[in-house]
Amino acid sequence: MRKFKKIISDFCIRTGQRINNQKSVIILCNSVVNRKRKAITKLWGFKLVKEVFYLGIKLALRRLLDSDFNYILEKVNSRLNVWGKNLISLAGRIVLTKSVLAAIPIFVATHTLIPKRILHKIEKAARNFIWDKPGGLHELHYISWEKMCRPWKEGGLSIKSVSDITGPLRAKFAWNFLKEEDSLLYKSLKARYGPKFWMKSNTAYKSVTWKILADGAQSLISITRWKIAAEDNINILDDAWILDRSLQQWPTFVSTGISEIPKLKEFISGGCWNIDMLNTHFGLELVKTITQIEIDSSLPKDSIELNNKFSGKSIMARTTAYKSNDICSVDYGIWLKKLKLNPIIECFWWRLLNEAIPTNEFLMNRRLLGHNLCHRGCEEHEDTNHIMVHCHKLQQVISILNIWGFTWPLFTSAKDCKYHLEKLSVHNKSLANLYCSLVYFSWKSRNSIKHGKNEWSLNFIAGNAISYASIASSNLFLDH
Repeated sequence: MRKFKKIISDFCIRTGQRINNQKSVIILCNSVVNRKRKAITKLWGFKLVKEVFYLGIKLALRRLLDSDFNYILEKVNSRLNVWGKNLISLAGRIVLTKSVLAAIPIFVATHTLIPKRILHKIEKAARNFIWDKPGGLHELHYISWEKMCRPWKEGGLSIKSVSDITGPLRAKFAWNFLKEEDSLLYKSLKARYGPKFWMKSNTAYKSVTWKILADGAQSLISITRWKIAAEDNINILDDAWILDRSLQQWPTFVSTGISEIPKLKEFISGGCWNIDMLNTHFGLELVKTITQIEIDSSLPKDSIELNNKFSGKSIMARTTAYKSNDICSVDYGIWLKKLKLNPIIECFWWRLLNEAIPTNEFLMNRRLLGHNLCHRGCEEHEDTNHIMVHCHKLQQVISILNIWGFTWPLFTSAKDCKYHLEKLSVHNKSLANLYCSLVYFSWKSRNSIKHGKNEWSLNFIAGNAISYASIASSNLFLDH
């Protein structure tokens, strides 16, 4: 320890820097006896502590528990208590959740092994903040959290679920670790756990650093492949070396009549592919694909490279996009965002297109109401199709707007309405914006009747729709 202090002292003398004793602390493990503890602290003159916060992360020589992360929950709750809910619309609560609540635990979750229970509590608090009423009154959660966390094009709100993005966020650490083979960290971890740190290790006690890198590597695998240099590092079935996925993930690859598949280096002879060997184990089309793969004999060993490395996206964005590849895009995912509606109206239409507004049909299906007829006396089932197109009150307001000079195609159904709105989002955004605003204010007027108030007049609904549409990004009067 004295030699180590002498090295530090020499460094300070040569560089002119000094150690700040007031900010420096010592953490010693339990195996250090009290006599040595006192001697070390006396030698350095630092304060002895059991744990310390560094860059907002708690450092301790023990496994961190749920209680060690309560400060994150307290930070989330303090934000919620400040905001309240009385004067914040649903659209406003969604924006606050996306920009603030979901961002609070990201740094800590990326750099530590934060328990999943803490992340789930944060997400639960975010869900309740979005949907529940003021005063802690529980409200119906109309759309699942999983769907709300999907991208816009897949019908979601692009909210970042912290429990789902920790792996993609850690993938950049795994990539940097692989590319810095001369670093002390790489050499130390490779000697202990082996070169393929994404594979399950038999080591009973793994370090926190290793677990974080291994978790990031699981996400990194999906966007990388092996560059072949005729070595023995590549597993034919488990590793991705053909196109962008491993053979285990190819539904058409079947190995029959073979007790054991040879190693990849046995398919290479003199720096070229052994065609006869390939034909023995693979089909004709797969052999053609394999022979197009370049063997780089100049490389010292097999290495990992990124798929589509010139895409311009970050590693986190690529891994997140790969996860959502299996989810189909929805028809309104792009055009609704193109309209650049008022955030409140955009949120309403997102719910309307997801059939997640409390229409009488919606409430009756959940046994919360005894009928599904429109409150305005239309004598029709009040569903999303009725709200979007067929309501008599909506048709009357449209007639007034036609007199005022605003015309659009006559919609026959909700499907037809969405089709024409998609077309208008390209050719006449302002007209589509006006119709979306009109449906929103028609719904607001309907809610006035629902809650025992007077319904809005036709001119008032039409005027509000024009007012909101005219202050959108596209000019209602110049574009019309």
